[in-house]
Order: sequence, then structure tokens, then C-alpha cells
Amino acid sequence: MQDISIHIVFVKAVLKHAHTQGHDLSRLLRRSRISPRLLNEPHARVGAEQFAKLQTVTMREMGDEMLGYCARPIKIGQWSILCHWLIQSKTLGQALKRCCLFYSILEHGFQPKLSIRGLMPLWKSPLLRMKSLR
Repeated sequence: MQDISIHIVFVKAVLKHAHTQGHDLSRLLRRSRISPRLLNEPHARVGAEQFAKLQTVTMREMGDEMLGYCARPIKIGQWSILCHWLIQSKTLGQALKRCCLFYSILEHGFQPKLSIRGLMPLWKSPLLRMKSLR
């Protein structure tokens, strides 16, 4: 079986707002078994399990499931609630509509939209209100 690895740019994206909010990046990386030196290597990769651990540790540390990319934090557990609601959907269309409704109720700056053109569903996630990756 092939090992799955994640490019270092995604590690940096997870950590970006944690750094600006004053969290200890070295500590987050150590807890995820990722060497801080990898941040300086442009072609570095980390294992999928390490990356998943980093996301979890960082979300918990920040108290934000969107890692600081929305106008306001998304509390820990909101994604889980959404998933429990979506799993009950009868169709993909119903699940996508529910997802849009869920985020429109939260009003945290992330408001996906679903439209139908003929038989083609169009999913839009406007990033204009979200903080940039850069």
C-alpha cells in the first residue's frame, strides 16, 4: 500500500492563523510529531496521520474548527453536529442544501451557495469574507 503524504504548504496553512493569534507553533508541531525544521524545506511532506493530528491539535488549541479562516471562530463540535444532520439526508442534493442552511445560520463569514443549472448542481463557497491563505 502507498503511504499518503501532505505537502508542507498545507501544514503552513493550518498554522497560519495560530501563529498570528500567538499560539506556540513549535509546541503544536511537536504534539503532532512534525519537525519544525520542515517548515523551512520547500518540498517537504508529512504523513497523513501527522497532518490530521496537527489539524486536530491546532483546532482544539485555537477553539476554532475553521483554524481562524472565518470572520469569527467556529466552535469545536459544530462540524460534528453538521455531519450527524447530513448523514440523515436522503439525497446528495438534500445534504448540500442542509449544509448551506447550516452555515447561513451560523453567520461566521462562510456562506456556501447551491444552485441548479439544468441537471448540474453548482456549489459556490465565496471566499471574499474569509481570511486569505496568504
